[in-house]
Amino acid sequence: MIATDLAVRPATRADQHQIAELMDFEEHLHRHLDWRAPLDWLGWPHYWVMEDRGRILAALACPQDPPQVAWIRLFVHSILLTPAEAWTPLWETAREAIASIPATLDLDRESPQGVSVVTVAAIAVKPWFRTLLETSGFVLHQNIVLLEWQGSLVNWDHRSRQDGLQVRRMARQDLPEVAALDADAFDLLWRNSQEALQKAFSQALYATVAVLDGRIRGYQISTGNISGGHLGRLAVWRDVQGHGIGRTLVSDLQTWLQARHLDRLTVNTQADNAASLILYQRMGFIKTGDVFPVYTSELG
Repeated sequence: MIATDLAVRPATRADQHQIAELMDFEEHLHRHLDWRAPLDWLGWPHYWVMEDRGRILAALACPQDPPQVAWIRLFVHSILLTPAEAWTPLWETAREAIASIPATLDLDRESPQGVSVVTVAAIAVKPWFRTLLETSGFVLHQNIVLLEWQGSLVNWDHRSRQDGLQVRRMARQDLPEVAALDADAFDLLWRNSQEALQKAFSQALYATVAVLDGRIRGYQISTGNISGGHLGRLAVWRDVQGHGIGRTLVSDLQTWLQARHLDRLTVNTQADNAASLILYQRMGFIKTGDVFPVYTSELG
């Protein structure tokens, strides 16, 4: 390490070029798999840089979205610093700021001290980043597994599908209803805000909703890649789960992909989500063997 005069400060939009250079050229980079690129979060609270006399050597972004959930969207540092030298000052700044956020009436969780309880989370793909998280008190929350479908359609009993259920393309005006569904279907850690869903919809290769009795009961959003697609989001209202809605959405997606000669579809799900794993495996998905640990730290 060289002699430095390091200072941590909030990131600004003027830092975009220097942060982008770090992301392009430095080896130690963690970026969250997200509908937004890390630079898109500039201007949000809880985005910091560490600089030496105007030169940015590291950056950490963990904005809340939705409220009370702060995924680590970006951590990157220069080769001039060790991972610990870059991480420790940035994380201490982030932890202090997040732990002192005042509670408001619309928040679900509040500590006895009257501050918001925030879960900071990260999907730690790289071992060096796992080490930083573990030494900072993060705990393993669960694992994410990757599954893959390779183009073979599965025959399934359509009698399990609810009468009158229709699948159609998602429209932008559906997003408020889709966001309400998403909040019902997922625990807080895994929810997407309406703004995030708008980003997802704008990037979708194929997005659909399942409608029953005039109401959206389920939805899926999938993106495209060079070899096929990725099922980025699948959700069904809790009170109608287990009635073939998720399976209908996945089957429609697979048929749509096959008609366009796209024979590969991937999906991530929690390793302990038995219902999700059963659904995907029944629809012809197999585990790839890739496992990604999710670490969390409760602040507040």
